[in-house]
Amino acid sequence: MCHKLAVQKLCTIPATCHNVGEMLSNSLADEKANNRHCLLKVVSGLKCLARQGCGIRGHDDKEGNLLQLVKLFGENDPKVI
Repeated sequence: MCHKLAVQKLCTIPATCHNVGEMLSNSLADEKANNRHCLLKVVSGLKCLARQGCGIRGHDDKEGNLLQLVKLFGENDPKVI
């Protein structure tokens, strides 16, 4: 009985588990897509500031225009922050 159960589990493992390399590749692709999405938000904020002729940095690190725009983008898109 124990041997039958072990053989059944062995037969179902390939159907439920994927190749480790494939899983890592998918994870890397997801991470790249997320990073690209965040980078595009930062670039769009830079373009907006450049069009308006505004500075990127503020008087200290917490009040910069770019940081405030990224925080604003993050309110609508939690992946950005």
